[in-house]
Amino acid sequence: MLQAGGRTLALAAVLVLWAGAGWAQTRSALIEDARALRLERGERVVIRPAADGRLELVSAMLAAEAEALPPRPGAANASPEVAPGTVAIVLGGDGRGSTLKLDSGLSLAFDYRATATTAGREASAATCTVLPLLASYESWPGRAERAVLRGFAARETNEVVCTEPQG
Repeated sequence: MLQAGGRTLALAAVLVLWAGAGWAQTRSALIEDARALRLERGERVVIRPAADGRLELVSAMLAAEAEALPPRPGAANASPEVAPGTVAIVLGGDGRGSTLKLDSGLSLAFDYRATATTAGREASAATCTVLPLLASYESWPGRAERAVLRGFAARETNEVVCTEPQG
């Protein structure tokens, strides 16, 4: 394997380090007995909600913070397609605040609750019903380092209900 002046071995080592670094950098995870998601800024997580309120983590990867922003008028949506039965979630922003994007592949609307950690302080965050098969965006003040999303519950109607931060 050390042929060609060690290039083969060096390339293999670089690939192992690169792959390991990618996994180590994603810190988002399911918490609270898989009933909540801790989402780190700059990460894209795909979850599959179950009827019992538990979540399945389908994937987690690094994402550009701008991926959380709504598309500009006339621009094509650059987000990857969301598989049926899943929700892709990105926390990012543009420097003026934080944006949470929830891209729903669910056939029913759903509600959830969120807290956001900004400058080391966790606080309740405003949320609105996420409609089926659409992307929804939440805008919060400050540069949230992470968000915890919990209380995912399907709705039988598409009535949008928004909650204000508590506390």
